[in-house]
Amino acid sequence: MKPKLIKIPRRLLLKAGAHIIVPGSTKGGPGKSSTIITMAGVCSIAGLPFIVVTYDDSNTTLERSLGEGRVVTLDAQTPELARATLAAVVKLALEKRAIILMDLPGALNNKESVLLENVRKARVLERCDSFSMIVPVSPDSEELEGGISAIKLFEPERILVRARRPNRHAPAFESFGAWEYLSKLPQWDCEQWTDTTKAIITRFGKFANLPPVPELPEYLAKNYDTLDMDEQLDVEDAVNHLELAAGVIYEHILEPITELPVKETKEKTKAAAVEA
Repeated sequence: MKPKLIKIPRRLLLKAGAHIIVPGSTKGGPGKSSTIITMAGVCSIAGLPFIVVTYDDSNTTLERSLGEGRVVTLDAQTPELARATLAAVVKLALEKRAIILMDLPGALNNKESVLLENVRKARVLERCDSFSMIVPVSPDSEELEGGISAIKLFEPERILVRARRPNRHAPAFESFGAWEYLSKLPQWDCEQWTDTTKAIITRFGKFANLPPVPELPEYLAKNYDTLDMDEQLDVEDAVNHLELAAGVIYEHILEPITELPVKETKEKTKAAAVEA
């Protein structure tokens, strides 16, 4: 069944305060970075400023996919450094009225485990005005457990499960006991995710010449007639993924922390009164 497309307003304002969204998992490789990249594209569709932060200076995928200068690397060698560096980003986000998209350290090895623990000890996330988590999982027992572990470790205010089935031959989520816990939470069904979309979102191989992911919808609209059929279909896949993700993320994560510009709010109220 094709997922329902929910329209997201094209001009949103972030409500006053510090708002952080993180892809949550204590396992490496479930799709945290691609979730951040997709979130950046969603924010661009909605006209929302964003700041992407990471604790991994070796993660070149984020900067390559989002554009040079759009990723801030933080230091979490100690809880004190984790708190101080994130506090500086929070201050900047408040000035720009921007969402903070944070790529949390994974737990691939002892070093990343320590970084993750230092971020937890800093307790900055819980002190923000809103703290939401998108949990990327596929039908894999370790990924499912990693998502649950992150939820319990940080106790976010809002949770959205990004349930990504790699292909139609992958096992069912229901065949894993850990899914019973996650299935009760709001879900973003990524069964439409394809290898092509992933390649574009992360800009590997032949797609390296495309613009940064947040600029893809505008790029497709302006260049549609000049692209060959394969390129049209490939970029359409990625843009359709962003549009579908935008609706679900707006419904479960963004709507409570955003508002329409005053002018549009008045026009919407006026139109509703006329219809009544």
